[in-house]
Amino acid sequence: MIASGSLPAPDLGPLPDLLDLALKRGLRAAEQELLRRYEALGVRPAEASALIVLARNEGLPAVRLAAALGMKQTNLVAVLDGLERRGLVERRRLERDRRAAALCLTEAGATLAGRLEAEIEAHEAKLAGGLGPDGRYRLAGLLHRLTEAAAAE
Repeated sequence: MIASGSLPAPDLGPLPDLLDLALKRGLRAAEQELLRRYEALGVRPAEASALIVLARNEGLPAVRLAAALGMKQTNLVAVLDGLERRGLVERRRLERDRRAAALCLTEAGATLAGRLEAEIEAHEAKLAGGLGPDGRYRLAGLLHRLTEAAAAE
């Protein structure tokens, strides 16, 4: 029998150098850290995104918010219903189109949006901290180039 402390590290072959694996691991770690921050504030990612966009776009109609977030309107309705029940968002009828509603943050919603933005800034600083002074911008540039290369035919 071989003692577990004396086992050699497994040969991972090309896995450590695969770009998509490194990206997935990095993304998963970053997402989990951000999700912990959202959970501490009692929101889900779609709710956080809606609050942040509405904080900058008072009175935005739901159809434009859905488009901005890349969500189906039917999915956004459930998010907005939850935010409204919690007293974070109000729907106000538009005078020019009584069928549509302007989405507005309540005072509590605006406060939470501010806290979310602070958490996002802290999250970004934590991630960028290990990359050095220009690392964040270099990484973003490389990721954009990778996206273009993957999409090229």
